[in-house]
Order: sequence, then C-alpha cells, then structure tokens
Amino acid sequence: MNRLGLFGKFWEPGKVKTRLASKIGNLNAANVYHAFLLNLLRNLNQCGDCRTIAYAPVEKESQFQDLIQQQGLDWSIEPQQDGGLGERMTRFFESQFDAQNAKIVLVGSDCLDIDADTLEQAFAMLNENEVVLGPSFDGGYYLVGMSAYRPEIFQDIAWSTETVLAQTIERMTAEGISYSQLEQKHDIDHLEDLIRLRDQMVDTAREDSAGEPTAADAELLQVIQSVLEQS
Repeated sequence: MNRLGLFGKFWEPGKVKTRLASKIGNLNAANVYHAFLLNLLRNLNQCGDCRTIAYAPVEKESQFQDLIQQQGLDWSIEPQQDGGLGERMTRFFESQFDAQNAKIVLVGSDCLDIDADTLEQAFAMLNENEVVLGPSFDGGYYLVGMSAYRPEIFQDIAWSTETVLAQTIERMTAEGISYSQLEQKHDIDHLEDLIRLRDQMVDTAREDSAGEPTAADAELLQVIQSVLEQS
C-alpha cells in the first residue's frame, strides 16, 4: 500500500507565504498559495494507492472538503494535530501506519517540482530503505517517506533553519536508519523563487513536444504571471 500525504494550510491572507507576502502583499501571497495547493492536488491525483490532505487549521474542514469536491479530486482529508512541525509530522505518520507493509510519503505545498515521477522514485526507494528524503536548496526537505515508523527523525530538529536536512541525516546515521535521497529541488518562499518558477514553466511549455501544458499548470502559470505583473 503506497500512501501519499500532503500538508496544506488554509489560504488566509497574512497566514500563508509570509516571506513572499513581504514583497507581493498578503492577498497575492494567499492567491499564489491557493494556486500552489490546487496545482499539486490535481497533478498528483493519481499517485499512490490512496491520498490524504493533512489540513490546518482544524476549523477549515469544510473549505478543504469543498475544494476536493469542486475539483473532482480523489483525496481524503484529516486535520493536522497540534504542536510544532516535527510533532505534526510524527502524528501523521503514526496515523498512516495502520496497514501492513505500508509505504508512506509526505510532501509539503511549497515545492512545485514534485510530480508523479518524483513520487514513483520515492516509493521505489522505500523498497530498500526505511526513510527517503527530498532535499531542498534551502537546507530543508520537500518530501519525507517511511517504510517503517521512525519518529525519532523528527525529534530535536531546529525547524525552519538551513540545517534541518543535515540534522536529520545526523540523527538517522546515529540511529542506524537506512535512508536514500531524491534529487534536490527548490521551495518557493521568496520573490526570486516565484520568478524562477514562472520562467521555468514558460520554458517548459515552449519545449514540450506536446505543445500545451496541463490545465493545472496553465492555470498556475496564469496566477503567477498576474501576481508578478502587480508587484
């Protein structure tokens, strides 16, 4: 059983993408984040055997349920638990490890380079390893997966720092946990990240032999271009 999870926050202005908001404004940042979330949900809608959005805050259940129903998506939802990021990820993996031989992969909603191939590689790596990580260029990771419940990888980590990945690897080495790493990718946290993503999507659309981006990617690009024109 390959299980995919995605951590998502409600797209309230002033509560999401705050570093990006300092350059483009709270409303634009919220619109961009909503577009990120929707793009990933649509593009990953057939990945794994089942898919779960772990959402926050808990009182926004109906908004996430409406999002799924309106888009015709095949995702279930469950609230994130209270606590810091490490505690919330620990509780998510704990809730998912109720099936024998499960492989569980969790992604965030800040990396738009995650696609079906990325997840296929991650699940394949879990055939031989207890943990898989997708390192990001900012020193953290955009993906974490487990084939065995190893919550210690989330303990005593200085979250939201450039040493998250290094600390996690140090912990796994000390605990004798087998792991593998995917290709390094970019999170979208700053204006220059958003510009790079826009340019990358434009170039990809030009080079695509099929000639047209997916509907999800076309809509995301439209939102990004609109926001950048206003900034």
